[in-house]
Amino acid sequence: MIKIRVALFFILTISLTGVLAVEISELEKQLELIGYYQLIVHGKEYVSAEALSQMEFSAAMLPIKCGTPTVAAFAMGFDQFDKELISRHSLSLFDRPTETDETYDSPGGFFKVHFTRFGSHAVYQPSITTGGIPNYVLGAARIFDSVYTHIINTLGYPLPPSDGGYAQGVDSLYDVYLTNLGGVVFGLTYPDSLQFDSIGSLRATSFIELDNDYQESSFSTYNSRPLDAVRVTAAHEYFHAVHFGIDFTEMEDWNNPPLQRRYWYEMSATWMEEEIYDDINDYYSYLSFFFNKPRESIQQFNGPADFHPYGSIVFPIFLTERYGVDIIKSIWLKCGSMGVGPNFLEASQIAIDSASSGTENFRSAFGEFALWNFFTGSRAASAPAGVGYSERTFYPEIPESSFTVVSSYPASLLGNSNPKNPMPNSAAYLKLENMRAIDYTADSNFRIFVSLGDGIDSSLVQGWAVGSALQSDTISSEYFSTLSFANDDATAFIQIPQPRQYRSVTLILAPASWRREPFSSMDWETSFGYFTNELLVDSLIDTLGVATDVEEIEYPVLPEGYKLAQNYPNPFNPATVIEFDLPRLSNVSITIFNLLGQKVKELVNEEISAGSYRVSWDGILSSGQRASSGIYFYRLIADDFIDTKKMILLK
Repeated sequence: MIKIRVALFFILTISLTGVLAVEISELEKQLELIGYYQLIVHGKEYVSAEALSQMEFSAAMLPIKCGTPTVAAFAMGFDQFDKELISRHSLSLFDRPTETDETYDSPGGFFKVHFTRFGSHAVYQPSITTGGIPNYVLGAARIFDSVYTHIINTLGYPLPPSDGGYAQGVDSLYDVYLTNLGGVVFGLTYPDSLQFDSIGSLRATSFIELDNDYQESSFSTYNSRPLDAVRVTAAHEYFHAVHFGIDFTEMEDWNNPPLQRRYWYEMSATWMEEEIYDDINDYYSYLSFFFNKPRESIQQFNGPADFHPYGSIVFPIFLTERYGVDIIKSIWLKCGSMGVGPNFLEASQIAIDSASSGTENFRSAFGEFALWNFFTGSRAASAPAGVGYSERTFYPEIPESSFTVVSSYPASLLGNSNPKNPMPNSAAYLKLENMRAIDYTADSNFRIFVSLGDGIDSSLVQGWAVGSALQSDTISSEYFSTLSFANDDATAFIQIPQPRQYRSVTLILAPASWRREPFSSMDWETSFGYFTNELLVDSLIDTLGVATDVEEIEYPVLPEGYKLAQNYPNPFNPATVIEFDLPRLSNVSITIFNLLGQKVKELVNEEISAGSYRVSWDGILSSGQRASSGIYFYRLIADDFIDTKKMILLK
């Protein structure tokens, strides 16, 4: 499979060359990018042996999810390539495909679909037509119209810039080419102009290529339903076109400049597939690349063959399920307004602050995200109320091999010798098992001394989120969760009262920062160590003098049974408080009745995690009127437990 292109690339205004130019200085890195570019644009048979030697490539990796990061990096950095290398590989800036000879305008009037009925680029079943147009082309056009409607009209994203201003754009319709991509890649969005509207704002026109039939063996799951492949790819790639219109520079370049780490591009575009086509779930096939390696940062992007960014779709899924679908748009628009990237992490910090009315930040959100990631697969059904993805049952779970497991006590591990230290913006999971083996007295806490960070580099801006999943000793399928916080390059005491009430306690340690630099520096190390020996802990405090740095994190004591307390004050006017205990996750209702047994107010009706709670009643009835003086009853129903108590309202 080879494609002949017209060598034409418009750079309308380059006013930020010094900032945006990719400084490609290592020939090996250039060769790696060239190899992947040749693979995606031409096919493996056209990848030179010289370039192939620099690629971590295996046919088992195919299809690559998206070719956009590769072609965008190639286009943006082409002028920086070694000239002799360009000549030796006969490289040029390719532009629009020339393999198609027909076009069809989508019914909605938004897209021009380019295709052919002949040769190796012929569309799927070209002879099956409606009104003379192959059904595959009609289906693709309608799908793109639907994607446009959802992204632009429903979600309110800005239109990609029009290519109607130059000859190859032909008209204002967005161009989609159906060509033979050889089973290498689902699709790609190719930038064919860079247009600086103003300093700090980079926009690019683009076109999209999708496979002509999705019949190669690498697309085996879609051979019988190629339009489903078109659906997820259209959603993914058109969102890239929108990205190019907001901020072409939202990427990191450190440690691999030619490939440009567009992790936010890819995780958010994969999220858009799920947002529009929830039932296809193509992203399920990439989740293991995230869950199997929880200590790898969401900022990771090791090139086209790295599927971790696509598995990291769970982060934007978490954000939307937690804060609403508009938060992704808020982040992208903030990235654009902040100018030349990378700005994703700081934009996320701002968007989370806004969505939570200032009560949460990137660290607190990331800590909760890491907690959600524990409750997937076989653990999904055990998630406490309010914790976990809506589709968590279908997600893979973090394997036990990724946990640091402690089953005998006392125990210790130095942070600088821990093989499972997390990267910034990832998480480590420390599981304490066999809790009955812990030696403690009933009136003392089980203390874990945790060192966070190595004390060498600058501290993370926000520090660490410390989550926990506490497994009930009596009912192993029930979990209780907490979330606390600690500084970086510091120490923390985690105090667990009555540890024998738990079968296991999993600490979820997430170094979270809205600054990208910690991950983007070879000099930055983050680590955690732990000590569970009380005498050793006290000795360390005396020796290291860290007492003033200690962050106290104390876990609540779970109630031993159900309990409904007497309201207070009683009698009351105008309001009273009702306290109740839950030893486990329960379906709870608290209802107020009058003296005749008539229901006058429902205070609670929901699933609630184990713990001690309080709820107030202000004397207002369901009708909106204020209750009259007299005797009332309140009843707690929690699963099979029922209790009723009397209270008096006096005016």
